Amino acid sequence: MKSWADHRIFYVYYFCGIFFLFQMVRGLNRLCLSHLGDVFIFQPRQDPLVWLYAASGIPAFILGNQALSVGFDILVYTLPVLLFYTQEKRLYKFAWAFFLIYSVYLLTAFVYPTLSIRKYLGLAIVSLLFTAGNDDQYKRIASYLRFFVCFIFVSAALWKMTRGTLFGGEQFVTILTTQHFEHTLFFPNHVSTLLAQFLIGHPQFAYVLYIAIGLFQLSFLIGFFTRRYDKFLALALVLFVIGDYLVMRIEYWEFAVFLPLFFLPTIVLQNKH
Repeated sequence: MKSWADHRIFYVYYFCGIFFLFQMVRGLNRLCLSHLGDVFIFQPRQDPLVWLYAASGIPAFILGNQALSVGFDILVYTLPVLLFYTQEKRLYKFAWAFFLIYSVYLLTAFVYPTLSIRKYLGLAIVSLLFTAGNDDQYKRIASYLRFFVCFIFVSAALWKMTRGTLFGGEQFVTILTTQHFEHTLFFPNHVSTLLAQFLIGHPQFAYVLYIAIGLFQLSFLIGFFTRRYDKFLALALVLFVIGDYLVMRIEYWEFAVFLPLFFLPTIVLQNKH
């Protein structure tokens, strides 16, 4: 992809596929609005925006009306189809509608206890990229989103370092023990259980791996200064997602929606570097 127009077209198709795939996964796991029913307990996380939204009564109204929640689910499933077939001249207008509708959907779903908005936040944020009315706007928004992804990983590393957990010899073993307690009882032969047991039984190796993970996340700091190593950062992102699932049983598959941000047009890269 040597032009921003090509990149934009590809990203629209890629985004629609990823979005529909993850909504299908939500449906199969019975996590759509219509599956939640008439919720009477809300447990907003430490997020003022979610607090205000829950206090407005909107999520209770939507979830308390089965026909409305089913209709909302159907609308969200049709969003990627509509975006896919939207003509280029109208794309930025529909992208705004896409972002607003899906944001309301996410806020409604994630005031429910135990659910985390972080898992699907990227699917809402990336849709803002298609609100760009021209190539210059697309370049800027793509750059901002790329910085955002780098910030996610760098901030995770800095959090470990500033809290001192990265330098605690038993920290990773403690995390693994807590994370896999129930999984060890019910799924003793699962690959993540076996890996966790190995690391717990070899704390020194676990500590070295934990340090490597912190440095791995910190490596995204280079992304703030140059795009020359973006393909390596893309590979690092993929490895992190796979590794986090295998070792920690934490799913970040939705991070795949960010991958095209690390394959921006080469012509622009050559001009800048």
